[in-house]
Amino acid sequence: MAWHERYAARGLRVVAAHAPSGDAGRDDEHVTDAVAALAIPFEVILDTEFALWQAYENPGWPARYVLASGMRLVDVHFGEGGYAEAERAIQDLIGSGEDLLAPVRAIDVPDAMIVAPSADQDGVYCGPYEAGEVWVDAASTGTLAVNGVDLMIDRIGAHQVVANDAHVAAEIDLRPAPGLVITRTLFGPGVVAAQPGSTEGRG
Repeated sequence: MAWHERYAARGLRVVAAHAPSGDAGRDDEHVTDAVAALAIPFEVILDTEFALWQAYENPGWPARYVLASGMRLVDVHFGEGGYAEAERAIQDLIGSGEDLLAPVRAIDVPDAMIVAPSADQDGVYCGPYEAGEVWVDAASTGTLAVNGVDLMIDRIGAHQVVANDAHVAAEIDLRPAPGLVITRTLFGPGVVAAQPGSTEGRG
């Protein structure tokens, strides 16, 4: 969203293509509600049949493409990261040389040392995990107890329920209230935790 806010007036057009990973993401109304709740200020198109995904031979989520006029591809990146390179490509196209935007998360810092998280799990997961963050994919709304603390799931879709400062090995205990359906528990990457008295943790 920061690129849209900074560069839209100078010609950048941001378009998000939503290719669903679950049944809830195929519902136009649910996606529209999520876009509104997240206050996404640019266009979001629904690729529920994966037509655009297949046309681009996309290998996975997330993927980012920077296109010049005439649909000329100038930068592509699969997975997290590569934000500085993409912003420089945008600046080259619009003729800007200003400082790049600061990274939003620790894992966005160039050369950050990232640790692969635990594998995602179907349904509600309780037990040990290793990750920088924990998310749930909700198919309904209701209250979710996360390690004993109640969290309101107020819309269908993905919700971050744990955010750690770095990659950790920990336990998660998720207990949905009756009526709340959690279809998946997902784990996001984190950076290597710096040891006390050490400057290590990022390359």
